[in-house]
Amino acid sequence: MDDVELLVVQARQEVADWLRGGALDAEMQSLLAGAPEDLAQHHGKLADRFARLAQEGDGFAIECSWNPSSLVFDAYWRQRGRPVMGLEKPVSAEDRDDARLLACAHLMHFLSAAQSAAQ
Repeated sequence: MDDVELLVVQARQEVADWLRGGALDAEMQSLLAGAPEDLAQHHGKLADRFARLAQEGDGFAIECSWNPSSLVFDAYWRQRGRPVMGLEKPVSAEDRDDARLLACAHLMHFLSAAQSAAQ
């Protein structure tokens, strides 16, 4: 397993744990109740749910695009249409859903650090 794969596994666990702490519909509850290896097949669903909640809560929107020069997908966040200060550098992965999932964990870490600094 390479470094990116390890980061994806960690991001999957962090995002799933965060989602478990909120109100979920039956489909997402069932998905999160499954084994970790089952979640590996649903990075897109995890990223979609996290992104929807981030949009509803604070106006964050995830964007993902193919980068032909490096042959990866780049995912990054905008807030109310503007780049998020401190998150300008995209998160990249060969798989689109992996890039989006990594970006979700990155936003969680960023917001947690900002909250800790404000206290």
